[in-house]
Order: sequence, then structure tokens, then C-alpha cells
Amino acid sequence: MAEYVHRNVEELQPVLNELLQTDICQNKEVNSILKRITSYEYNLAGLKKTKQDFVAYAIYLLQLLELIKARRKQMSAKVSKKQFDYVILNKCQNLLSHATFRFPGDVKLWGTFIKMCEKYNIRNRISKISGRLLQLHGNKPDIYIFAANNELRHVGSFVRARNILLQGLRIHPNYVSLWIQYFRFELIHARKMAFNKRILSEDSQSSEKPGEEIMEIDSSIDSIISGSLAMAVFDSVVTRFPLDVDIYVGMLVCCQDFHGYY
Repeated sequence: MAEYVHRNVEELQPVLNELLQTDICQNKEVNSILKRITSYEYNLAGLKKTKQDFVAYAIYLLQLLELIKARRKQMSAKVSKKQFDYVILNKCQNLLSHATFRFPGDVKLWGTFIKMCEKYNIRNRISKISGRLLQLHGNKPDIYIFAANNELRHVGSFVRARNILLQGLRIHPNYVSLWIQYFRFELIHARKMAFNKRILSEDSQSSEKPGEEIMEIDSSIDSIISGSLAMAVFDSVVTRFPLDVDIYVGMLVCCQDFHGYY
């Protein structure tokens, strides 16, 4: 056990060394940090490790990172940001990855992992986490909504968000909330395309000649901007749920968020 702990502590030793060398922390503080890290590592080396052991360790390291950032701003000397941030964030990712592997049924834990990646702009990891979450919890329809929202909010991918919702609907075709979210996503997509078209139009007007390529793009997205995809979802809902008032109310609420757009 001691050898395992020593090896893991050594991974963070470069950070501790640089804290001293750059005077971000004094020797007494670094020794205190080293003791805390060693204590957390011994907790994880034990046989009865808990979810909280992983999460508490990750939270401590993130708090340490925020302290480093705050002191770094106050210092006039240049301090290697990459050295600190990469080592600590990589360690936190490993901790939460191991936690979700050990406690895969804890959906809240997966959400904690995603929030950390969002806060520190580790967007490429979010899609991987969502994909793994869907593999493990595909029997829960709300997970598809959660994963699609993550793709849209944190990664910015309408395509992947839509594909997740469609996957969910294939498995849970009668789950009303999935249909409502799918309808809302198509409205969001239409609004985004309208914004992009306006930007393209402004760019073309500022140039000497509006290009044929821009004109082709305009014609190809007009149907999307008009809400045709959202209406196709609505038509599918009418066919599948002709007498379900709740789903129509839910879609009406979605439309209110876009009041004045159409």
C-alpha cells in the first residue's frame, strides 16, 4: 500500500516543487498540502474506499488550483500555468473517472464529473462521459435528455444532441418528455440557423460581390429557419399521441420561449 501511495503522490510532486520555487506557497504550506494529499491517497488505497473519498480528493485539488490561480494573478513574475493546471486537472479527471467506474449507478456522480469538465473547459471529455453514461443507463429515458443537453450546452453540437434524442426515442418511443425535448431542440436549432444566416448576410453585404456559395447556403437553410423540422416533430407527436393533452401543453410552453421569433 505504501508503495502505491508513494507512486501516486510522486505524480503531484512537480506541482509541489514549483509552488516552492515560484514562492506561490511557503515551505510550511507545501508540507501541509503534501500531508493532505498523502492522507487522501491512503484512503483510496484502502479496501473500503467510498465515493466520497474520490470526490473529496478531487474537490481539494480543485480548491488548491483556485488558490494557485489567485496567487498567480497577484505575482508579477511569470509562473507556468500549464504545469500547474494540466497536472492537477488530469489528476482530478482520473479520480472522477475511477469513481464513476467503481460506482457506475450513481448518476449524480456522473453529473459532478461533467460539471468539472464544463468549468475547466475540458469539452472533449464531456462527449465521452455522456456516451459512457448512455451505455450504462440507456434504460432510463431522462438520461438521454441529460446527455443531449450536455452536448448542446457544453460542447455546442446540435448534431450529436439530436442523435442522442433520436436514439432515446427509438428505445423509449412513448416517453413524452423526450418528444418535448426533441421539439425544443429543433426550435433552438432553427433560431441558431437564423442567426448564422444573418451573420452571413451581413458579411456578404460588406464584400463587393455576394458570393454564389452564400446564396446556396441561404436557400438550403430557409426551410430549417421556417421551423419545418420542428413541425415534422409536432406532426409525429400528433400521430403517436392524438389525445395526450399534456404533451401538447409541454410543446406550447416550448413555443412560448420563442415568442416573437416566428
